Amino acid sequence: MTKNADIEELVGAIRRVHSGRRVVDPSLVADVLLGAANPLSDRERDVLRLVLEGRSTQEMAAALFLTPGTIKNYCSSAMQKTAACSRFQAGQMARDRGWL
Repeated sequence: MTKNADIEELVGAIRRVHSGRRVVDPSLVADVLLGAANPLSDRERDVLRLVLEGRSTQEMAAALFLTPGTIKNYCSSAMQKTAACSRFQAGQMARDRGWL
């Protein structure tokens, strides 16, 4: 429950809890799901931003002062964390989830 809940919501919530049920405010669930803990590291986010700009592995490596192999590792890790099939899809999914 949020502290902005009106009295009827609060009374209903107390009754549900008293009867042994759980109470979760739907707006809080949406906030948690949409802003779920971002599993991406700072570097993974940096790489995915560049992926969405259409940069090549070489260009990303130069921009971030990393090796191309490290860029590929970050892409692979981000793809795994987002369950994406491509690095571009990982970038889109991360952007859509508010992680970038």
